[in-house]
Amino acid sequence: MLKVNVMAVDQVGNPVNATIRTSVISKSGVGRLKEGQTEQRVGNQCTEIEYNVFAQDIAAQVELYADGPCANLGKSTQSISIIFLSCTCPVGFQQTNDTIKCICGCDPDLQQHQISECSHDQETVRLETNIWIGVDISTTLNMTSYIVSDCPFDYCVEKPFDVVLGNQNEIDRQCDYNRCGILCGECKEGLSLVLGTSKCFECSNLFLSLLIPFAVLGVALVAFILLLNITIATGTIHGLVFYANVVAANRALFLPRDTSTFLKVFINWINLDLGIETCFYDGMNSQAKVLLQLVFPAYLFLLMFLIIILSKYFDSFAKLLSNRNPVAALGTLILLSYSKLLRFIIAALQSTALAWNRLVLYW
Repeated sequence: MLKVNVMAVDQVGNPVNATIRTSVISKSGVGRLKEGQTEQRVGNQCTEIEYNVFAQDIAAQVELYADGPCANLGKSTQSISIIFLSCTCPVGFQQTNDTIKCICGCDPDLQQHQISECSHDQETVRLETNIWIGVDISTTLNMTSYIVSDCPFDYCVEKPFDVVLGNQNEIDRQCDYNRCGILCGECKEGLSLVLGTSKCFECSNLFLSLLIPFAVLGVALVAFILLLNITIATGTIHGLVFYANVVAANRALFLPRDTSTFLKVFINWINLDLGIETCFYDGMNSQAKVLLQLVFPAYLFLLMFLIIILSKYFDSFAKLLSNRNPVAALGTLILLSYSKLLRFIIAALQSTALAWNRLVLYW
């Protein structure tokens, strides 16, 4: 935008009302003003006039003259030389095909990820699906790379969501539950990951004392299965555990954010999760969370091993279990632990493919 202060005067220098006519002169002859700016009326005082100049060349002249009583005879003109800067679009945008106007639209590479709504004025792109997008700006190479991937689990905020790609703080706003980083896979500085959810909160090491009651709960679980004979031999528990495992493995799909707490806790219990938000110790991250989820199944396997050893060397203990179908009880413990072990192996070996797009920006 070009702003010019203009005042028209008569032959003796008195200010007068006038119509200012303006044209754009460039080497290629391709240039224009915004509609309505070719003729502008000024009063008998200094008036500021705004111009939006578009030209195909890197330089042009804006020529102004006032309509006088003698029309074009002896007209008084003033010229302003201007130099255009190259059209630079924000990250995630690309210049459209307009040859004389800098208009930025969505980068075509983003459209394959269902990103088609971009606001040039706000420099934002709208994410409609559950995806995460990140940006790496290299100041030394004048190069910008952005990464697009499906957001894992429920780490990202609900969509639709507008994000400014050129700002790292804005990138982290895509993350929910106080998360940050690539694919929202980390907790913000000073926060710890919470078991049972994807949230990050402040934590202390006092929660380590919970390991003792949880160890007692393992013994109580074995006793509960034996006393009530709730085993896979009945068939019902087998189907219940199977479908609970399927639901837990796809929490983001089957358990939306507004799902009742009771249902989430029930699903967690069947999958040998705590069902409560516990961080255990300060600084716990995703790797530690996966390992902690392996502790309880490993503990159940240890209990099964002890039951087998005690039954072998103590007849009284074996007779006590013989009335409670110990084989079915041990099979139930294996079934409960199997899904946890399987998810642990998948979490340790899985990888995410990232779509990597690179743009070269000229400053």
